[in-house]
Amino acid sequence: MGIIMYSGLILPRNLKSSIKVWQTSQFHGDRHTLLDAAELMKRGFEVDSMSFSIKKDCHQLPSTECTDEEVSKMQVDSGKHYQTVLGFGGAFTEAAANTWSKLPETVRDKVIQSYFGVNGIGYTLGRVHINSCDFSIDSYSFDDVSKDYDLKFFDMQVTHDQAEMIPMMRAAIRVSQNPIRLLASPWSPPAWLKLPDKDGRHSMTGSAYPYCLKHTYKARSTWAKYISLFIEAYKAQGIPIWAVTPQNEPEFPAPWEACAYNTSGMDQFLGDHLGPTLDKDHPEVLILGFDHNKDHLVHWTTDLMAGHSAKYLDGMAFHWYAGSNDRLMDGTFGYDAVNATHHMIPDKLLVGSEGCSCPGVKINDWLRAERLGHDILFDLNNWANGWIDWNLMVDPIGGPNHEKNNCDANIVAFPGFTDVLYQPSFFYMGHISKFVPPGSKRINTKIVGNFAYANVDPGVRAGIELGLFDCEGSTRQLWFIDINKNNTLKMIHKSQDTEQTDGLLVALCAAEGDDNRGVLRLVACEYKGQPDSISLDIETITDGEMQLRDTVSGKCIEIMNNVREPGALLKLGTCDESISSQIWSFNQSTGEIKSSSSGLCLTSGWPFLTGAGFIDKSSQTVLIVMNEAPVDTPLVIEDPLHGVFYSGINARSIQTIVYEN
Repeated sequence: MGIIMYSGLILPRNLKSSIKVWQTSQFHGDRHTLLDAAELMKRGFEVDSMSFSIKKDCHQLPSTECTDEEVSKMQVDSGKHYQTVLGFGGAFTEAAANTWSKLPETVRDKVIQSYFGVNGIGYTLGRVHINSCDFSIDSYSFDDVSKDYDLKFFDMQVTHDQAEMIPMMRAAIRVSQNPIRLLASPWSPPAWLKLPDKDGRHSMTGSAYPYCLKHTYKARSTWAKYISLFIEAYKAQGIPIWAVTPQNEPEFPAPWEACAYNTSGMDQFLGDHLGPTLDKDHPEVLILGFDHNKDHLVHWTTDLMAGHSAKYLDGMAFHWYAGSNDRLMDGTFGYDAVNATHHMIPDKLLVGSEGCSCPGVKINDWLRAERLGHDILFDLNNWANGWIDWNLMVDPIGGPNHEKNNCDANIVAFPGFTDVLYQPSFFYMGHISKFVPPGSKRINTKIVGNFAYANVDPGVRAGIELGLFDCEGSTRQLWFIDINKNNTLKMIHKSQDTEQTDGLLVALCAAEGDDNRGVLRLVACEYKGQPDSISLDIETITDGEMQLRDTVSGKCIEIMNNVREPGALLKLGTCDESISSQIWSFNQSTGEIKSSSSGLCLTSGWPFLTGAGFIDKSSQTVLIVMNEAPVDTPLVIEDPLHGVFYSGINARSIQTIVYEN
């Protein structure tokens, strides 16, 4: 019904749909800049108009008229829908509220409007800590009276939060056009409910491991009731809590406010205490489990759904952190776990509940913006329903934080608190949050870059995992086998170490991961103290096809779980030429290594060009495209309901493309 054949051409309906393109770019100064055809032409892209045109049907025309140009493409299938989007947002921490309260009134209003106002970036989710967290001025709780198991002294006025946090939340609620769904998470119970830590201290900071609560029914039930009273107290202040997580980062006995759990301890608390208490007192409040790093999401989901907690869980929350000292690894992996968890609990919610770039503040840092954009898009493409950033804003050094664990934020106060700076990450977030409102549905898209093997920095680093993606002719997909270095599998192009200021280039090689994931990843080829680089012995299977055998372990490179879709990961497995996921082809002229079973290319991390697509509640198609390459690329949007749109995206940029259906 939607496509008519006429004179050898495909004539889609809605051919004249008007297209709008917004861009944020490192090199052009764009910040949510609306680009018209003239501006795109000025930048070297062949754009006739901001509308679709007719595409020739290669099945009915001579092949000479249908040669592929060196362009990147995004194919859109708006008829295939996936998950519904809850929304996006940030955390109303004490650090954010304290910084906000120091600003002039006009600037305070500007900040709130920027996030929650009708012309802002569309935030509809928030997060608040129950009791203090590290991003508080100091540790505090709402009942410091030891052994008050009846909670007679619980502060139902939540007096501490009345000073700065609640005013900031009320300001957001006042200007928002949508209800703000607020997620509440505890970092630590009052000290008198906890076991002593490894140093024998009863304190809100630090935690016994692997379980922090006193081993009594009374302690567990009191802590559950405490969380219920917090919800009641906030509700009395006109701030409804939408959902809770039982514990922030339960696997980490942090030096700041913390309370560690293993899965059995969490199942006992959630299934026998918190779940029944909230079901009775606040049945409208959802419970999201876990709330820690996404690479362990499957393990926690498996155990909690097999226990007493299952009947009370409405979904799972997860963080973007890599759990290592290398903070540039945050927001780079674990998407396989998000995808697998969805298929385990397809009717439950998946929410990215925390992510921030650390340490400290880096003014106008583009890599941090790209990490944020990448993580959100990859979470969404793997079934996440929403994503919550950490601090809504911070002071000039990334605090206040009473443990000096300072981090960045989308908005940073000027020294003297006279005004604020909007970081590139604010605009990257806005390209998604502003245009993908609650109720939007993800649609089927396929995006494939074409960078024509341009000799540019691949922009990756040691620790990045290897995966399989559509071949885009980029330096992230070019390899050689270094016969002078024990046949190590090595990237053709060196990558600049992103933590160096002297432009140091590092040669990167493939190696087996040194964690429990066992995923192949990059290491610095010459660096001692990391896993040994894989040394290859190529076993020819047939003409042009081969196995890649590691000479040290005797194992072969294979696709994990035989996944044949973009994003598949790699590991070493027992060599068996009958296993299709172990068969590869190697193009020595280009350096591409392809999986024979899927046709996908071995990729360092992920492609330069990534994206996602959505249908919003008004039936507009919304496409997000991100280009991490330091070069421009022409871009063609192909939508069979509309036709084709010839455009382009600049280097180190993110675009939002919107059109009516």
